[in-house]
Amino acid sequence: MSQRPARPSLGLRILRFLITRIVLGSILLGLGMTLGQMLIASLLQSFALASPEWVNILVAVGLSLSLYTLFVRMVEGRPATELSLRHGGEFVQGLAPGALVFSAVVGILWLLGVYRVLGSNALSVLAQSLAIGLIPGFVEEIFFRGVLYRIIEESLGTWIALIITSVLFGFAHAGNPNASLFSSVAIAIEAGLMLGIGYTLTRRLWLSIGIHTAWNFVQGGVYGVNVSGIDVPGVLVSELVGPAWLSGGGFGAEASVVAVLVCLALFAVLLRQTYRRGRLVLPFWARQRV
Repeated sequence: MSQRPARPSLGLRILRFLITRIVLGSILLGLGMTLGQMLIASLLQSFALASPEWVNILVAVGLSLSLYTLFVRMVEGRPATELSLRHGGEFVQGLAPGALVFSAVVGILWLLGVYRVLGSNALSVLAQSLAIGLIPGFVEEIFFRGVLYRIIEESLGTWIALIITSVLFGFAHAGNPNASLFSSVAIAIEAGLMLGIGYTLTRRLWLSIGIHTAWNFVQGGVYGVNVSGIDVPGVLVSELVGPAWLSGGGFGAEASVVAVLVCLALFAVLLRQTYRRGRLVLPFWARQRV
């Protein structure tokens, strides 16, 4: 007669409860990133060393990867398979759709007379854009999709996780320059849904990180459009004209209805693939009835 598996202890069940894991993950990543970056900056200052953009990138990316791996190992007692280097090629696969989707947004705005090119800059401006692509691409995806979305989806299912984390992601940008209620809602719909379903499709973070990185990099570095309200010099010097709902105003094209519609199209493509692979997760109460 087979024995029933031993039930985890009360302490372990509390530790691995949804709310507990989210709180611990948020504290570890938030506090760890802050203290780690402060320590590196202090060391560089002590030795009178410069802090070029590539150092900031390495520190932020390295800390986010290390802290998340530590969190999963210590709290969940497993390896961080969603960041397995064996599937790191999915990061590269995500770069193309991220770049193409924003290029489509700019192309449509250009055809409508909303996006205008005024001049150009030297290629050296791409260094800053690389940072604003890679740092949020890794740090935000590891927190919003790795901690929040993944843990919520495990319990409440894909659709509830998409709604909750998309709203949180959108309004996390509410404090950015030139932000508005519409810009927060737009970010929630276009990025929250698109990046969340990217994780669900692969069960790994690399695809979403790649899409997010390329979206930011191309937006600021190539087309010279504000990235979530932040002015980033690009190879092209440009301007957005017309009503804010169409151009995005000072926040940038992410707050344009065009971006919302284009990103929803990519979301629909990824959702279809996710559904066909049977990757959608039901909420726990629906799973109990199956």
